[in-house]
Amino acid sequence: MSFKFMFDKMSVLGWKMAFLCSLVKPINHSPLKHSPYEILEYKNKKQLPTHFRIEACTLCQLKCKECYMRKSEITKKLKCGKGYLKFKDFKKFCENNVVESVALSNNGEIFLNPDLLKIMEYSYNHNIKLIDNNGVNFNDVKEEVLEGLVKYEFEKLSISLDGASQETYVQYRVGGNFDKVINNIKRVNYYKQKYNKEYPHIIWKFILFGHNEHEIPKAKEMAKELNCEIIFVPNWSPNFSPLKDIDFIKKELGNDAQIFIKDAYKTAASNDWVPPCYQMWKEPQINYDGQLQGCCVYYDYDYGVNVFKDGLLKALNSKLFVDAKRAVSGYEPKYPDKLMCKKCRYYNAMKETGIYMVKGRK
Repeated sequence: MSFKFMFDKMSVLGWKMAFLCSLVKPINHSPLKHSPYEILEYKNKKQLPTHFRIEACTLCQLKCKECYMRKSEITKKLKCGKGYLKFKDFKKFCENNVVESVALSNNGEIFLNPDLLKIMEYSYNHNIKLIDNNGVNFNDVKEEVLEGLVKYEFEKLSISLDGASQETYVQYRVGGNFDKVINNIKRVNYYKQKYNKEYPHIIWKFILFGHNEHEIPKAKEMAKELNCEIIFVPNWSPNFSPLKDIDFIKKELGNDAQIFIKDAYKTAASNDWVPPCYQMWKEPQINYDGQLQGCCVYYDYDYGVNVFKDGLLKALNSKLFVDAKRAVSGYEPKYPDKLMCKKCRYYNAMKETGIYMVKGRK
């Protein structure tokens, strides 16, 4: 896996989104020169997307040192609030719309959602694929939920596990328990064998720091033993525990060690580059309470409409959301003063390169 990131100048939020959008590929994504991205307003429900991102829970029991969501001065002001997706809201949303898949993630720990098992069972019975590419800490998971992940075929689960020992892991994941995470993975494997099922596909997401880089070989071996994929990704904040032995990292990771590319989302701006803006068309981001956030970048903003209350068609046709789609497509926004995208580094990179979701592409 090749990583194209800005490292030394990237903000915490910008870095996180760069990684996520490199990892999470749009489902059934058609070339950007084709018509789907030219649709700004939907004429009827048949035109609406069928894949969604819904925040399952903004709560978390850990206190990771560089987590923007857990810093008190930010958390107190969060517009997205503290809470979790209710089963009744999820069920109603699925009943009122055509839903093929849902990414149950954005900023919190999904396993702190007490309705998660019901959500998984309902999704399985209605052929709705569930994934979490964002990264869970997987510390506290009830046994029935571990079984449910397999029984109800939760398709993909990314587990943030930054180290191959408790001593190393806890240096960043404050309050975490490495052995509990490993045991939970083993329990999932047990149920996969019991039910003879291949899901969930588990991804061990190992964020590289100076304090854990020496455990890369050990982590790779453990991943093999646990029958899970492992990926290594850069630190969100280059000032916290910076990498030490770059030659060692390059030797261990090969092509995957390309983690120091400056202004990557600018140099990668080509016909194959897919910024997070695609989510507004393909996988709209919805907060746990139904507020439309559009994409995964601005977790603390919304477009003033509620998908659960106002309905999906009305929400996605709301003037500010349509205007944002207009802007990232390369056209002048009608409400520039209210455009959330104006603060987004991806949108600003588009303006600088002239390569948008529609205009500027070959």
